Amino acid sequence: MGTKNEKKEGATKPAAKTKPKTAPKREAAKPAPKAAVRTAAKTAKKPAAKPAPKPVRASGVNRSDVEVRAYYISLERRVAGFEPDPIADWLEAERQMMS
Repeated sequence: MGTKNEKKEGATKPAAKTKPKTAPKREAAKPAPKAAVRTAAKTAKKPAAKPAPKPVRASGVNRSDVEVRAYYISLERRVAGFEPDPIADWLEAERQMMS
């Protein structure tokens, strides 16, 4: 005679019906509005402008040019053995640059 377990082992269980798995639905990406695309393109094309050095006077001489000239004037003073005078050097540099 057999036990209940022995009878069950020989018999195969019918497969349960399951639904086939489907991939989740993807939503289509909406394109950006045309106005936003145009504005972004315009702003991206503009390079960052550096401000121009301000002229010392109306003649168009830049401050950096005067600084360099004043530095060389002060070097000439030191070589000649005179005390450095930054204000006099600056004024002399401006005078030389204007002429």
